[in-house]
Amino acid sequence: MNRAFDELFNFLKIHPIYSLIVTSIILALMINVASDLLSQLYGAYNAMMIVTIALVALVFPILIYSWAESRSRERLKAVIQSFDALKKKYKGLIVSISKTNETKEKVIKMIDSVEGLEDVEGLNKLYALRGIGQTFRAIVHHFGELKVCWLLYTVTPQVNP
Repeated sequence: MNRAFDELFNFLKIHPIYSLIVTSIILALMINVASDLLSQLYGAYNAMMIVTIALVALVFPILIYSWAESRSRERLKAVIQSFDALKKKYKGLIVSISKTNETKEKVIKMIDSVEGLEDVEGLNKLYALRGIGQTFRAIVHHFGELKVCWLLYTVTPQVNP
């Protein structure tokens, strides 16, 4: 049964118009049941007033929120002045650098000690660095083609227990 609900919810996510129809039908049934029960308890006129007030109390804030959201999205829309910048192609490499046990100074010293692309021993030392060796391997592999290289690194704050 759970799988059937998952399939239904996935279908409704893909097709929002059907989601609106199903929501409207469920809401109409709930209003009908509630108004029927309330009319038996308080009479038809009072039931109509209670249901109307409840609908306004529920729908009005949703409409205001929806309006505010659409206004804030309008302010965030990007306006592209020219597509010329987007047509340029760059030979670049984006690399994520992992945490390493080596100090920053030691890594910089190892990089500076490499004589060039022919220095196999120096490059192999860089490649052996845990967490960032694969980064240097990628940079050296693409070395002659790259115009830009972005190194992404994040620091996780230490939490003291």
